[in-house]
Amino acid sequence: MKFLRGVLSVGAAVVAMGVGDCARGNAVAVTNLALLNASNGFAEVHFDLSWSNSWYTSWTDNGGATFVTNWDAVWVQAKQRVSGGDWGPVYFATSNNFITGNYAISVGTNGGGTNVGAMIYRTVPGIGGVSLTNIILNWSYASGGLYGTNQVDVALFATEMVYIPDGAFYVGDGTPGGGGGQFYAWPSTNQPFLITNENAIALGATTGGMNWISSGYDGVAAGTLSNAFPKGFHGFYSMKYEISQQQYADFLNHISAGRALNRYIGNFGTARQSITFTNGAYVALAPDRAANYIGWDDLCIYLDWAGLRPLTELEFEKMCRGFKAPVIGELSFGDITPVYATSSFIGTDGSGTETVATASANIIGNSAGVPGPLRVGIFATNGSTRVSSGAGYFGNMELSGNVSEQCVSAGDIVGRSFNGENGDGNPALQPASWPPLVGTGVGTGMRGGGFNDSLVWYQTSYRYYGDYLPARSSYIGGRGGRTAP
Repeated sequence: MKFLRGVLSVGAAVVAMGVGDCARGNAVAVTNLALLNASNGFAEVHFDLSWSNSWYTSWTDNGGATFVTNWDAVWVQAKQRVSGGDWGPVYFATSNNFITGNYAISVGTNGGGTNVGAMIYRTVPGIGGVSLTNIILNWSYASGGLYGTNQVDVALFATEMVYIPDGAFYVGDGTPGGGGGQFYAWPSTNQPFLITNENAIALGATTGGMNWISSGYDGVAAGTLSNAFPKGFHGFYSMKYEISQQQYADFLNHISAGRALNRYIGNFGTARQSITFTNGAYVALAPDRAANYIGWDDLCIYLDWAGLRPLTELEFEKMCRGFKAPVIGELSFGDITPVYATSSFIGTDGSGTETVATASANIIGNSAGVPGPLRVGIFATNGSTRVSSGAGYFGNMELSGNVSEQCVSAGDIVGRSFNGENGDGNPALQPASWPPLVGTGVGTGMRGGGFNDSLVWYQTSYRYYGDYLPARSSYIGGRGGRTAP
């Protein structure tokens, strides 16, 4: 995520910009931010946007029986503050937006005119870098209580996303006995459960039901998973990478000082946590490293601020497995034999361009001896494959290893109340259906394993912590998503 900030006059036609590129990230860049043509409660936010390794592609799978189309995207959201005040969301209008070429702008509607961001993506097949100029988003500044005479700071943020398309998929991998809490179609533990729509699912020992054998920390397989709970059949967007330390620092710098103090994760210098407070701002010394020590409270408030939402554990399995038939013990990249990264690097560790010294590495695990998370997307290269880059079926990175990812649990009655509502850009009030902000993480769980775990924890369907979440820990981070239109 990158941002530029300048002092803008809502009443001015042209503004002088102060430019500051705050992260190298994964080559996503926002430049030339300007505010033009402000009148009658609206203003045009102009900017250029570029990112690398973009795609819009289609293929057939399962012997030609499945046709798949997916693409990557950039989620753009902005914050504003009147001089001396706190940061608040920028609300975009659904009309009078502009982008050139074979690209689209899809404003993320939240209802009541509080549209906190926009998804920007290709609309025709293509692969490679993207460089877009003079994108225009129509800012409804009156919806945020501003007037044409206000002097405001505006910060624009860009987060790389992946579109996960509609389609049936399996949860559970058929592990005999279901010893890892894997989902299965009752009564056979070695039969994965097929999700074919977003309708309600009966849970437990019932014909046609989705069941699991509680293993470790998990809820009771009984009751119903309502039709409102996001099961992953319908399309949704997910962050391409785990939340980076720069993204989390940006968040801390764009909320109130008191709230930032509560959300600062501490532990600077421990387990490769590089965020510190210096000269009046939070700074990530290793900006592209995955953020760790992220508790459920931290994750939810971050995602609400960003206009995103938590992902469910069913959506997590779809991101990993896609439309493939399950393989017992498989990891997110569709294989069962990972090669761990080493603790040595080519290039400067923390620079954002470092790579691992082991060329065949594709997972960040305990046997590598790395005492914390690595740079997000570290295994991806121009010529890498799904297996060599450690990517999920649709292109999401590090779903196995690096940091454990927090998801809404289907194994708990509190988690099952989640209805997929997106964040509204204002971290002061969490959406009502999200599992509550409590340290024990009721209704939440962890998937994918962290840097200090062993092989079994990286498996796509392993659910030992299916309904459990400890407080901030060195191996815990996360990513978010957004319900697609």
